[in-house]
Amino acid sequence: MLNKLKKHQLARVLRVDKMTLAALEATVKSYIQGNHKQIPTIGDLITPLSKIKEKVEIFISQIDTEALISWKWEIRKDTTQIGGGTMPGVEIPTFAVALTHSRYTSNRVFELLRVGHPSIITRLKKKMYLLIFVQ
Repeated sequence: MLNKLKKHQLARVLRVDKMTLAALEATVKSYIQGNHKQIPTIGDLITPLSKIKEKVEIFISQIDTEALISWKWEIRKDTTQIGGGTMPGVEIPTFAVALTHSRYTSNRVFELLRVGHPSIITRLKKKMYLLIFVQ
């Protein structure tokens, strides 16, 4: 059976490469050694809400709101999805910056953020664009 699988056309495509094995090894070692908080995804998931809110407040404080007088910036408690794969649809609490503009439609705001450098991808919720913060 194994020999038959080795000769199959998809065997080469589905074979795990050295980089994947190295990443898996490092992840497993982190768990075994009790350093799982250093894994970025795990760190993101276990970050206290107070730390996330602090990051959002720092972000807002660094914005020149006088130059951006037409924009409204508001900190809001929100949720975000962990992601697909192993946890599709699972949400965790977070904080977000809600953006609105006094003259532009929500579609125009989306376009302005998306085509800028760097691009800013946001989520539209109740005609406000949310910049989501996790860790």
